[in-house]
Amino acid sequence: MEPLRNSQVCPTPLVKDQQELLNTIKPSSLNQVNQPAGSENYQSIDIESNQNCSDLLKDQSFIFKKYVGLKALLLYFIQHFIAQMLILSNIFFDKSNIEQGVSTFLIFTYFGIIIMTRFQSLQKVPKSYIIFVIILILEAQIFSQQLEVMNQQISEISPIQIDKDNLILNDVGYQCFILFLETSTLIIYLLRQKEDLKLKNFFIIYGIISIVPLLLSSQFAYISIIIFYRGFALSLTIQQQFKGRFSLKINSIFGMANSLNLGFLIPCNC
Repeated sequence: MEPLRNSQVCPTPLVKDQQELLNTIKPSSLNQVNQPAGSENYQSIDIESNQNCSDLLKDQSFIFKKYVGLKALLLYFIQHFIAQMLILSNIFFDKSNIEQGVSTFLIFTYFGIIIMTRFQSLQKVPKSYIIFVIILILEAQIFSQQLEVMNQQISEISPIQIDKDNLILNDVGYQCFILFLETSTLIIYLLRQKEDLKLKNFFIIYGIISIVPLLLSSQFAYISIIIFYRGFALSLTIQQQFKGRFSLKINSIFGMANSLNLGFLIPCNC
């Protein structure tokens, strides 16, 4: 039998109906053949969870923001309360009569450090711990120096000698009263709030509270102004931090407390 030359094996031609059937099958349907039922739901949940996975405070739930904000407010209160206790202890008054150049340097250093608390690199541990203590000590030193200068000016103007200890006690008492009022009011408001913070509520609350000193005496008008400004600025800063100001991380509690001081200098979100 003579072998075949140039023989080729030709594929079996597809039936026209089979070809049309294959054309109607989409690649996506072929990929879903071996997938178990409900797998699309699991994939969508995984994608959504990956998109929502963030360590920024602004991306968290309001309940979690409240928890972090309350801890930061307590640290803020402790920081300034200890500073006032250092002033009351008179440990800085022996060094308060320093040169004008050094005094100016300390003031600029104090405000410079507060401004730098907006940077993420200084919001991390242990840098945030160190800044927390530096702000505390510088505040006590600067306010002690201001009280010393005030005492000298009063002594030169007034013929009546004023006891420096009474001056310190009165000033520290006013500062602690304002500190307690502004922080406790905001803490109570946060505990009761179940949704995002509203600016108009801050304005109304601290507007009402600032009237209390005026009811006692018209001489406390300056205290009312300080209470309203500091309370409103503190609340506004908390609200801005919740919305992403300073790009705070969820574990930057000390960094958040330090940056609250910046809200008094720069209340606007910038």
